[in-house]
Amino acid sequence: MVNLISKKSYFRLLAFLIMITTFLPILYNNLPPIIGSFRFLWAPLWIISIMAFCPKVLFNKLVFYLLIYGFVFLVLFMNTIWIDVREWDKSFIINEYYYFFIAISIISYFFMTNDLIGIAKLTKWTLLFIAVTAIMSIYSSFIDPMYARNLIGGSYSIASELNYFKRLGGGEYSFGTALVCLFPVLVYYYKNNTTEFSRKTILLFGGICFLALIRMQIIANLLMSTIIIILSLIGVGKFKTSISIIIIVTTVFVLLPVNFYIDILLYFSEYFDPKSHTYFKLNDMAQFLGTGKLEGTGTGARMARYPLLIEAFLRNPIFGYYVTKGNVDIGDGGHLYWINRLTVMGIFGFIPYLFIHYKFIKSGLKKINKNYSFYFLLSGLAIVGIGLMKNIAGRQLWFAYFILLPGLYFLPLLNRKDKKL
Repeated sequence: MVNLISKKSYFRLLAFLIMITTFLPILYNNLPPIIGSFRFLWAPLWIISIMAFCPKVLFNKLVFYLLIYGFVFLVLFMNTIWIDVREWDKSFIINEYYYFFIAISIISYFFMTNDLIGIAKLTKWTLLFIAVTAIMSIYSSFIDPMYARNLIGGSYSIASELNYFKRLGGGEYSFGTALVCLFPVLVYYYKNNTTEFSRKTILLFGGICFLALIRMQIIANLLMSTIIIILSLIGVGKFKTSISIIIIVTTVFVLLPVNFYIDILLYFSEYFDPKSHTYFKLNDMAQFLGTGKLEGTGTGARMARYPLLIEAFLRNPIFGYYVTKGNVDIGDGGHLYWINRLTVMGIFGFIPYLFIHYKFIKSGLKKINKNYSFYFLLSGLAIVGIGLMKNIAGRQLWFAYFILLPGLYFLPLLNRKDKKL
């Protein structure tokens, strides 16, 4: 196939198909199982193609580090010192590594071959896929307001019902988190209108994505997106010149009585259907703030996982809790991403994992201007914030983080008259 078309066109097409089978479920869930499979067709084909036709990507510093990281921690350690790690965590870590490797090798390929027009086109099309999926998320939520949460928890006991909502093409758990980290970039382009999209188009796209988050009823995503949009609107310039104001405002927020926040939560809850999960969550948070108890509310139950995970971590902070074969019941601690990862892998495994993110952010900042860097970092901050409140998982999130965030910076190249298509 590569002989029939240019190598550049081949890799562009393959990356395009990977993004379709990641961000456009209304298509890939209605294709034959193999043709629509990211995991068993397009991702393996990408790896094989890189090895056969562009092996230099494997020697990119970050990709090469990932290969070493995978061999040491996922092959050696998982079969020796971490042999007693529960199967859920093992599966989660291995799947996540798979998504990391595909995503980072894709963005590395485009940068190493200097195909910046290619990555700009890829991100432009992916935005279209995201818009379609956000619209289908809204549509699906009117059929079943709890569809997203039911897909997350596997609550559809009837296979036909599960398949029906998957085929509708609404976004699932990871898609919702991916939307959150895109908002800072949307604000950047709304302020700096250098793309072929008008400000009205950008505003419409952002509005559809935010409405999709509301309808999906995942409260952590909704809260974090609101915070991150406000920070994005403040902007990098005002952050630098108004740091003293921000410190004062932050201090005031800390000193405000708890009842103030309870009233705000209850006030905003009135804008939602009393039967909705969002209404329940906002009232649940208000109740938790009012009592301060870990028992009796969903928010308190989630907060109660922190002391359990910290206690488990302290059993063996270097190599991870499961090395001790301890008897601390951490239950569903996986719902708190960062502390669970630290508890499972220990400092010895957690720091090399953080190094992946450090290297990615450091290399990304070298390719973008200082103004865009602020919004790029805010997107990363959104992922950190969500991971402190719940689990973060899935290829949609990590592809948005590793591919779209740096790739969207090059959208203005599509306005160039001398671009090579």
